[in-house]
Amino acid sequence: MIADLYHKRNERKVSVLYPSGGNRNVLRKIAGTKLRSGTGPSGRFATIQED
Repeated sequence: MIADLYHKRNERKVSVLYPSGGNRNVLRKIAGTKLRSGTGPSGRFATIQED
């Protein structure tokens, strides 16, 4: 999933399912704008601003 977001252009509208609370098996839908993505010490990441 993160690979798909990683390759999208910045300032694009995205809609993804993300774990509620960060690590639970309960997902919630996040709709917003992709601000940036990169590679950190723990792997790839994407920053999304919710609308």
